[in-house]
Amino acid sequence: MPRERMWDSVRFAARTVASDGNGTGGGRIQIRYICERGHRPAEHGTLEFDAAEARWEQRHPDSRVQRMAECFLESYVEKRNRQKVTPVALSRSEVDVEETGIGTQPTERG
Repeated sequence: MPRERMWDSVRFAARTVASDGNGTGGGRIQIRYICERGHRPAEHGTLEFDAAEARWEQRHPDSRVQRMAECFLESYVEKRNRQKVTPVALSRSEVDVEETGIGTQPTERG
């Protein structure tokens, strides 16, 4: 790493918010970032992606941080989509367990 650098770490967090204010609508994804140097915050802020329009509403001025945010966003959306599928798979697995009797408690022999 170069000795003279603005940051040595960038951290991200995301949340989805409704675009119309009442919980419906396509939604926006807010990405909060913290740029750190020497384990201390050096810069922070919020970036915003409009999921319905598939475009950035608020970008980071540094293209390197923006690219990291884009990668983070892709991972966040992928994970969110997997979580939507998982409950369906789990509920089906639970039905299979009940139907086959797997996981039932053994009875005592007397």
